Amino acid sequence: MIQEQYTLKEAAELAGVSKVTVWRLVQKGELAATQDEKGRYTLERETVLKYRETLHGNEGDSAKRFERQAETPEETVDSASEPISNVTETAPQRFTRSAETAYETVEMVSSDLHRLALESAHHALESTRRAEERADRAERQMEILSGQLIQYQRALQERAESLAEKEAIAKQAELLAEENAQKLSLYEQEKQQWTLELETAKSRINWLERKVPRWVRGLFGAR
Repeated sequence: MIQEQYTLKEAAELAGVSKVTVWRLVQKGELAATQDEKGRYTLERETVLKYRETLHGNEGDSAKRFERQAETPEETVDSASEPISNVTETAPQRFTRSAETAYETVEMVSSDLHRLALESAHHALESTRRAEERADRAERQMEILSGQLIQYQRALQERAESLAEKEAIAKQAELLAEENAQKLSLYEQEKQQWTLELETAKSRINWLERKVPRWVRGLFGAR
């Protein structure tokens, strides 16, 4: 099965150029590419093949021009300067390769940074979501505990009120018992006093009956 979509690296291998070259062409808009949500580019096979044909065609024209220039007398006469020309051509090539390597490094670093940034943002959002869920659960649990605490407080208050009522009733009963005991003691004392007075009165009556004549008692209505 023929692959229809290529990454920058795969497109570069198919076209016979560096990955940085393909990336620069995409950035300039000279090669059509699509970009996914992670910032990665993909190119269609037809686009890469057309670019490769164009590139190789330009290389063939350049080679022919170079051969024609090599056959001119001026090139033969100035053969002494050829090493300088070769050095001049080699230096840009080295510079180009260095630049391509640098661009490729920058692209890789940028892609990695972009990926890391997306991953960090994803982790941050996930952590925030989990923290919010934990906070919601804690809040609901707090509401439940608060409701239970209120119920416990009410129960304790009712129990305290009930105990207070019982203590008040017990205290009242104790006071009433003490009061009744005091009244009973007073009654016993009064009873003894009354009994003593009654006995004294009886003794006096008996004494009067024995000492006072009957006719005298009759004067006072006594028998």
